[in-house]
Amino acid sequence: MVVIADLQVPAEQFALGRLFERFPDVRVELERVIPVGSSVIPLVWVSGVALGEFERELRGDPLVQDVKLLTEAGERTLFEIDWDPDVDGIVQPMVRNDADLLRGEGSPETWEFRVQFESRDRLVAFRDDCLEHGVRLDLRRLYDPSEESERGVLTDAQREALLVAYDEGYWRVPRRTTLTGLGDALGISDTAVSQRLRRGVN
Repeated sequence: MVVIADLQVPAEQFALGRLFERFPDVRVELERVIPVGSSVIPLVWVSGVALGEFERELRGDPLVQDVKLLTEAGERTLFEIDWDPDVDGIVQPMVRNDADLLRGEGSPETWEFRVQFESRDRLVAFRDDCLEHGVRLDLRRLYDPSEESERGVLTDAQREALLVAYDEGYWRVPRRTTLTGLGDALGISDTAVSQRLRRGVN
């Protein structure tokens, strides 16, 4: 079953993270693309920096083989980067474990990624690969995309059930309400409440 993970790594453990040392105000977002051939994270949106200086810095990076400025949209500029096959850090574990990068955004301290894996086993293999190669990885969130709402991890119904359970004291010891009481408050059966709470907690 497909699983999605929100991950965080120190900025220096991702190739583009080094750019923040030179350009602390730069904003970098990775463009989600369907990989073709061996290209790795080729499209990058950049803002908050002098483009000429930024492009020269990229071209001087030993891990970059080529850079092209593709387009501008408002304050953002889209670059295409041809990385060296030996690009390091978190990238190679992603490639080796067939991870699909859904989102990536960096700051001077950390990079945050949303990554999709074809199974939990593949995610575990990715984690082990990162540890083996010295990549410090922080798993921030893990979820099943089939239950994700457009607003985030929880559906609106799950969020409501969890909040009502909290407000009514369901999580306290001893409990101040029951599943039946929560069902009455939400207008659903106690079985439905139980399922929503379980899925929301998961």
